[in-house]
Amino acid sequence: MEIQVTKEKDTVVVTVKGRIDAVTAPEFEKQLADQMAAGEKMFLLNFSGLEYISSAGLRSILVTAKQLKAKEGKLFFAELQRTVKDVFKISGFGSLFASRMAVGIGEAALSPGALSMIADSFPRQKRGAPIAVYSTALTIGAGLASLLGASILAYAKQAHELYFLGMGPLSPWRFTFLVVSLPGFVLAPLFFLLREPPRGMNDVEGEKPVRGLGDGLHWVKGRFTTYVGLVSLVCVMTIIAYGQGGWNASLFERNWGWAPERFATVNGLINLLIGPFAVLAAGRWADAWSKQLADAPLRILLIGALIMIACASAYPLMPTATLGFAFLALANIGIAIMSAVGVLAVLEITPATVRGQVVALYYMAISLSGLFLGPPVVGWLSDHVFGPPQLRWAMATLPALFGAVPLLLAARTRALYLEALARQK
Repeated sequence: MEIQVTKEKDTVVVTVKGRIDAVTAPEFEKQLADQMAAGEKMFLLNFSGLEYISSAGLRSILVTAKQLKAKEGKLFFAELQRTVKDVFKISGFGSLFASRMAVGIGEAALSPGALSMIADSFPRQKRGAPIAVYSTALTIGAGLASLLGASILAYAKQAHELYFLGMGPLSPWRFTFLVVSLPGFVLAPLFFLLREPPRGMNDVEGEKPVRGLGDGLHWVKGRFTTYVGLVSLVCVMTIIAYGQGGWNASLFERNWGWAPERFATVNGLINLLIGPFAVLAAGRWADAWSKQLADAPLRILLIGALIMIACASAYPLMPTATLGFAFLALANIGIAIMSAVGVLAVLEITPATVRGQVVALYYMAISLSGLFLGPPVVGWLSDHVFGPPQLRWAMATLPALFGAVPLLLAARTRALYLEALARQK
């Protein structure tokens, strides 16, 4: 990064070339702070030569803006390149949040029906593998998305304008959304060719069959402690996956100087190489243990949680990026195991007539927990407890913060789970 500071009348012009990232942001912020200490209140940031700005750079600008506001000063921008301008637009989160919400609606409609059909299509001791095959889509999709994101980041730096099927010019994130949506238009019509399987009727003995939404909620309420203990373990998984996943690029940039596109490429390859195999192995593992152990899915879920929490706490604190990725890969194995057997454990104690509703509540609980407790808590810990330079400690604290209580209550959860299984026909 190169910084040139000049003054035109009463305005300080700060011209920046290169990159403002975790390494260079402190110097950039210091230059602005020195000028404010000298009594300057009017700033113009000339970003004509700025190629990239990270979250650390955005934070430096935000800190400066707040300080200037307190002094009744002003901050202006000039000649932002398109990629940099897109970062400022996305930091507003408006249209990006709306797009992500629409994606969530699609996810919510798919999984309850799909998993209910899988449960009706396979006997209890053979559901693990089919559910695992379904769950591999998450790891494969995450890996491909990471690789695609890295490619688009590299391409966007060279391309003057991005167009897609005549639409444009587009910002890189909008271009990415449109590209990854294409397979959906091809695959979605194929669902009309699937046959509805016969509905299983494995109701719990002594209970009236449930069908409506109200009855479904009543079913969960009657076994609230059992479901809370079970689902809370999976909520820890999404909190860690979303919370650390949302900050991983910044972590590798601040700690080890990795550019986001480099991290995205390596992370995508690791997800593709490890994730699907771990999910499939967990599914087969569950089927094998289910022949001997009634609570096999819950036991495997606890093993996955131990692997995830231990390794997720360790990788942000590693001295090198290589070790960081090694422990991150192990944490992802734990996440893959939990994603494969979590919903299987829920299906084992849920009757056929209310499966779809309970699975929908399950995904709503784990998704909301991950989104609203993951990234925000890491950000809060970084800003108010450890300080922004110590992002690694904020990320390392997250798994223990949310994982301790569910693990301490694991024995009670298992006892309640076995009682629920005993009531099955």
